[in-house]
Amino acid sequence: MKKQPIFTKILIPLMGLVILEILILMISIYGQGLFSLIHKNSQDIIESRVEARRNYLESLMVNQWMNVSQTVQKINLLADGLVDAGKMDIEAIDDSSENAAPFLSAVSTDLISMMRTNHVTGVFMILNADNLEESMKSKKYMDKPGLYFRDLDPESRASSENLDLLIERSPLLVVRNTQIATDKTWNTSFQFGTADVPYYDFLYEPTQATFYSKPDVTWEDMGFWSKPYTLFGETREAIAYSVPLRLSDGRVYGVLGVDILVDYLKQNLPSRELDGSGTASYFLSIHKSGNSEGSSTSYQDIIQLNSIEATIG
Repeated sequence: MKKQPIFTKILIPLMGLVILEILILMISIYGQGLFSLIHKNSQDIIESRVEARRNYLESLMVNQWMNVSQTVQKINLLADGLVDAGKMDIEAIDDSSENAAPFLSAVSTDLISMMRTNHVTGVFMILNADNLEESMKSKKYMDKPGLYFRDLDPESRASSENLDLLIERSPLLVVRNTQIATDKTWNTSFQFGTADVPYYDFLYEPTQATFYSKPDVTWEDMGFWSKPYTLFGETREAIAYSVPLRLSDGRVYGVLGVDILVDYLKQNLPSRELDGSGTASYFLSIHKSGNSEGSSTSYQDIIQLNSIEATIG
C-alpha cells in the first residue's frame, strides 16, 4: 500500500480546521446579528445625513427665502401714502400696465434688493384688487400688471449694474429705468387673459385667502408655497413663496413673492452625499392643509415642507 505524502497528511487536517473555523465564525456572525447591525449602522448614517439636509433646507426656506417682511412693510407704507395723497387709485391699479408703471418703477429697486439679500432665483409682484374666484370659475381671466425679475445664479457675485439679472415681466418704464436685459419671453404684463392662462396659484391662493380671512389674520399667516410651475412661454420650472399685499384699511392690491428654480433647489439636495455612486436620491414630500377652493379657511392652504427622505436603488 502506497503511503500518503507527509504534506497531504498535514494539509487535510489543516483544511478541515480552517473550514471548521469558518463555520464557527459564520454561526457567530449570524447568531449575534452582526450583518443586521452593519445594515442598521449604514441606515443610521443615511438617516443622519438626510436629517441634517432637511434641517439645512428648512433653515434656508424659513430664515432666508421667506424673509420678505421688510419689503412688504415698505411697499405697503408707500402704497398707503400714495392712496392717502390721492396719487394712486387702488381700485384701478390693476387695470393696465401703463396705470401701474409709476408705482412698479418706484418699488423695483426694493424687489431687486430683496432678491439679492434672500439669495433666491426670482422675485415678483403682481397687482390685483379683485376677488378672483368668479373669474377663475368662469375661466375668463384678466391680464394683470406686475414685476418679475430673475437671477439664474444667486450664489455668484452680484453685478453692481445688474448685468446678471433678467426681466420676465414689467412695464416698459421699468425696463428703461433699470436698464436690465429682458428675457426672450418678456412681456409688459402677466397675460392671463390674452394667453388664456389660469391664474398662478401663488397669485390666486394668497389673494383669496385675504378676501375670506378674518380681520385678525396677518399677511404672514397667509404665506403660500406653490406647486412647481412655469411662467407662460418658459421651460424653467420653479416653486414660489408669496404673501398678499394689503393697505392699512385691509384692501387687497396684489401679492409679492420669491421663486426658487427647481434646478437651484436640486443643487441644495446633492444626492452624492448619500451615495458616491450616484444611485441615491432625495425625495421631497409636501403637505397641504385646507381645501383648494376660496373659502374662510383658504388662508390655511400653505404648502409646507413635511419631510425629506432618501431613496437608494
